[in-house]
Amino acid sequence: QPPRGSPEPRKPAGRITPRRPPEPTRAVEPDPPVASARRAEIMFGWSPEAMGRSAVPKETLPALSSEGRGKYGDDLHWHWTGHSMGDAGAVRVADALLRSTKPVAAIFCSSNRIGDKGAAAFGAALRSNATLTHLDLSRNNIGDAGMVELAQGLTLNQTLRILDLQQNKIGNQGAKALYDLLCMNHTIDRVHLHNNKEMGPKWIRSLREFGGRIFW
Repeated sequence: QPPRGSPEPRKPAGRITPRRPPEPTRAVEPDPPVASARRAEIMFGWSPEAMGRSAVPKETLPALSSEGRGKYGDDLHWHWTGHSMGDAGAVRVADALLRSTKPVAAIFCSSNRIGDKGAAAFGAALRSNATLTHLDLSRNNIGDAGMVELAQGLTLNQTLRILDLQQNKIGNQGAKALYDLLCMNHTIDRVHLHNNKEMGPKWIRSLREFGGRIFW
């Protein structure tokens, strides 16, 4: 027994296992990106070889942001708003619509600098398409020539219901083509036209005859 008040003797040190440093937290690696051609095959339903043959850079046709759920059911809806794809990209989208083996219900191509050639490509695709119900080409550069081609393609189309053409450059000739189209095609029940400033008052009055089918 050590005298009272004296420090306790140290116990002999045993074998001390060195403390292992904590393992660094490993970041969860994201899934490898799907190759653009494979993504086209999945989303469009057409072959990657067909996509590879196009001369348009892939940047002009961005990845789809949605694959069709909600109010469109299981049909696809393609979103390309604000990508500045131009006519070249619009031609590719229209071509994809023609080649798709899956039903496409809606295409949104607002704010993409699409002009008359792009509108004509959509018109050609819609001659034979029987699934698209909503086409948004608003805030682009579509003029009379493009509107004429688009209207000709939609003359016999029996599925498209909503056509958004607001803030384009449609003038009197395009307005006449749209007027003739709506006289023949009664499936289209909503056309957005406001801010087409090249359109004269005569044709604005004529189009107002369609009442609730035109949104100004």
